[in-house]
Amino acid sequence: MDSQPAFNWHPGLMLPKAKMQPPFYADLVTGADPTSRFSFMNYLKTTGKLFRFAINESFFPYRSEFNAYCQWVANQLPNLQFGSSVELVQYDLVRQLYRIFVTHEATNHTTSLFARNLVLGIGSEPHLPDCVRDLHHPNIFHAAEYLRHKHAASELQT
Repeated sequence: MDSQPAFNWHPGLMLPKAKMQPPFYADLVTGADPTSRFSFMNYLKTTGKLFRFAINESFFPYRSEFNAYCQWVANQLPNLQFGSSVELVQYDLVRQLYRIFVTHEATNHTTSLFARNLVLGIGSEPHLPDCVRDLHHPNIFHAAEYLRHKHAASELQT
């Protein structure tokens, strides 16, 4: 479950020509299974981008390309739900299952589902130091919000 409408990896940091720090083989699956159909190399081959990447002479893909790769993988996984928020988790002792209450953002309708196992990924929240958190200035924002604030911040520079 993810409350975002679709997968989007660090959207505020999709700077033009910005490259990844880890190399392409530090993708979602290669370390566990280099033959997985979800590898970055298979993404490149499937989308017709393998030759272009190979002649780029870099092991480090652009951040935007890595985001497109992650979206490609997410779109192939039918068990992912976007636009939904988990409201409550209860353990059902009789069924020995977790009951998860999910609200679908578009309809505000809540449903429930059951699961044998539960994995929580709370994500990471951008953090501003206490000394600037309460300052309301267009040039003070977390790097994850750069692209959203870029235009206003650059206008202040001139």
